[in-house]
Parts: sequence; C-alpha cells; structure tokens
Amino acid sequence: MLFGELPFDEENINTMFKYIKNARYNMSGAASAEAKDLINRMIQPIPYKRITISKIKDHPWFKLSVPRYLYMPLNEVKTDGIHKELDPEIVDRLFHLKLSISPENREEIERAIVKGELYDFC
Repeated sequence: MLFGELPFDEENINTMFKYIKNARYNMSGAASAEAKDLINRMIQPIPYKRITISKIKDHPWFKLSVPRYLYMPLNEVKTDGIHKELDPEIVDRLFHLKLSISPENREEIERAIVKGELYDFC
C-alpha cells in the first residue's frame, strides 16, 4: 500500500515463495528512507534479527506517520467519548466461532467488552 505495488510480485509461485523466504523484494516506490528502513527491519528473514513491536513503535517513521493513540501504552489512551454500543450481529458471530463460550454468558461477555475488561474466550 505504501508503494502502490506488491512487495513480492512474481508470476511463478515457487519463485515468489523463494523471494519471500529470502526477503528479496522491490521497494522502488517513492517512500521515505525512514519508511524503507522500517520495512526492511520488519521483513528481515531471520526472526531473531527482526524488529520487535516495541521498537516499531519507537521507529521515527512510525511516530511521524501514525496517530498518537496507536503508539501510546493502552492505559494512556483516552476512551472518553468512544461509542460503546455493541452491534448485536457482531456479538452473535462470537458464538459461531467455536470458542468455549456459552450463550448463557452473553450479558457477562457484553459487559466485559463494553468495559474493556479481559475475557477468556478460549
């Protein structure tokens, strides 16, 4: 989305998977050096060398380019004025996901969602 093209674009699927595995991709678009640096760190093929979520949030491009609430600790995010009405259709779908929840607990689950409380759905 940042470059207007797919990073791994190859007609031969086996070649494309090889490119993905080796992090061989194209960043020829007009993104900033900071954006390219962040993407390079995120697509690093060696997992222990890959950038962590906390370092992503501290990256200059991330801080510059996203709303502040996305990189703030959750306990600092202001929730005043957020619409807290649940969509019953979405709640209904929770019960079709084969989670270990029961329709008898619906009120408890809805209350936890509205209050932003943790609820064990597994």
